[in-house]
Amino acid sequence: MKPETELFHETAGNFARSTDRLIGLQRYTRGASFLNEAKQRVPPGGAILDYGCGPGRIAVMLAGAGYDVHGMDPAIGMIEEARAYAELRGERKVRFDVLSPPGV
Repeated sequence: MKPETELFHETAGNFARSTDRLIGLQRYTRGASFLNEAKQRVPPGGAILDYGCGPGRIAVMLAGAGYDVHGMDPAIGMIEEARAYAELRGERKVRFDVLSPPGV
């Protein structure tokens, strides 16, 4: 595993919990911004690629709004967090895959 990928793998849980805290406080403006842009640019039910999806919070938010979402990230830990979150939320219109970083 490359050092940059290893860092994101190791910090995935903390990053996910921090994002969840902001979502719970209704202060996750990044997710709201992505959802707003998607609604303006992608037809309802359209497909969205979330490249570098991290722990999948935005991808799950987009899927919950009716989009077909494919989240990809090079950090296995982030994908594990994303999959667990989607399962917890019962979200089936999203899938997550590990993406090999360039040069691998």
